[in-house]
Amino acid sequence: MNTFKKIATLCAIALATVAIHAQSNQSASEPSDFSYGIYGGAGAAFPTAGVADNFKGSALFQIGLTGAYQNLRLKTDVAFGQPSFKNRNIFARYDDAGHPTQDNSNADASLLLWTVQAGYRVYHGHRLSVTPNVGFVMSRYGWDVNNLEWSKDKDGEDQFQVTSSEKVNCKNWNWMVSIDFDIRLHTTITDKPFLGNGSKRFTSSIRVTPFVAGVKHSKTVPSARGCLMGATVSYLGLLQSLGF
Repeated sequence: MNTFKKIATLCAIALATVAIHAQSNQSASEPSDFSYGIYGGAGAAFPTAGVADNFKGSALFQIGLTGAYQNLRLKTDVAFGQPSFKNRNIFARYDDAGHPTQDNSNADASLLLWTVQAGYRVYHGHRLSVTPNVGFVMSRYGWDVNNLEWSKDKDGEDQFQVTSSEKVNCKNWNWMVSIDFDIRLHTTITDKPFLGNGSKRFTSSIRVTPFVAGVKHSKTVPSARGCLMGATVSYLGLLQSLGF
């Protein structure tokens, strides 16, 4: 009888230990409320209104960082493009005879976008999450121009020569709104994440982001005001710590 009681006691202790251990493992596997990650991809941007009188649309290449706490989101990214010109004399410089004294020396301009946005996730399903964002964008168009000097040739025809070249730009800080549609591809647990120690839950997604950004160029003649409208498609990798 004593032996039976001892065995029963040992079994009860073992079952209690297993239950506590299982509960501990379940708690340790819960993801943190914080997440962080990186995204990169490509897209396109098209100017509107007065900005479209000077520049065409272009492809964009983008890379960014993101962080989140529960449904709150914060992200920053940089995008680069090379739009063509619609206007060869954007600053409207002419001599007394009406000849243009400036001409773009590049085939394309360079477009740089740096954005900082905050958002709130309004929908989170099994495969899709939706996050509207609002924030700021720095847009910069840069290119080289040739300064021209006009004269008459021996036949009395107008001719020009390039006297110098210089770098010019149109830069602006303005508002930006966007919506992130994150389509989840897969989720896995890893002990070797690219940042931090311990186990992490890694989630990969395709992010589709339509956006609208304000643009105003006061240096151009006439001054140009409009928007950049476009969308990007990027690969998103997110990490969440386990054990919190």
